[in-house]
Amino acid sequence: MLALNQLDVRAAKMSVEDGYGTGVFAVRPRFGRAPVPEILADAMRAALEGTLPLADRLRQREADYRQDGARSAPPRISWHNGEVTGTATGIVEVRAGDRAGLLYRLTAAIAAEGLDVTSARIETLGADAVDSFYVANPSGSPVEPEQRERVDAALVAATRGAQPPSVIDTPQ
Repeated sequence: MLALNQLDVRAAKMSVEDGYGTGVFAVRPRFGRAPVPEILADAMRAALEGTLPLADRLRQREADYRQDGARSAPPRISWHNGEVTGTATGIVEVRAGDRAGLLYRLTAAIAAEGLDVTSARIETLGADAVDSFYVANPSGSPVEPEQRERVDAALVAATRGAQPPSVIDTPQ
C-alpha cells in the first residue's frame, strides 16, 4: 500500500501477538509530499477487505516506473535458526535490490509456501533491501529442508518481480 502511494519504506518493524499485527514503518516520499493520512487509511481498509487488487496495482506501478530489477549481484537468502525466539520456528533473511512492492511480494511468497510471519525487521540500505522474517509453521513444527528450498525459490522469484499467489488479494 505504501509503495502504491509513492512512499519508500526505509525501515520497518512488524510483530504479531494474540492474532493482531502491529507495524511501524519509516517511510520517505518518493516525490514531493507524503499522501494525506486519511487516503492511506482508506486504501489500507480496501486492501484488507480484498476490494483493492494489490498485486495488479503493484505490477502496473512497476511497469510505469520501468523497474526491471536488473542487478549485478543476485539476491541472497539465508536462514538463521539458532536465533529463533517466541513463536517463530525459523528466521529467513533476504538481501536483494529494492524495488516497488518488494516487501509485499516477499511476504506473499512466504505465506504462499505455508508459513506465517510472526515478526519482521525491514531495512533499506541505499538501493538494497535487507529484510529478516521470523517465520513459523502453523503446526508449530520446525521448517523442514524441503520447505526451505521451496521458500528460497519463491523468495528469489519475488525479488525478480514474480507475483506469487496472493493471500492478501483473495477475499476470505
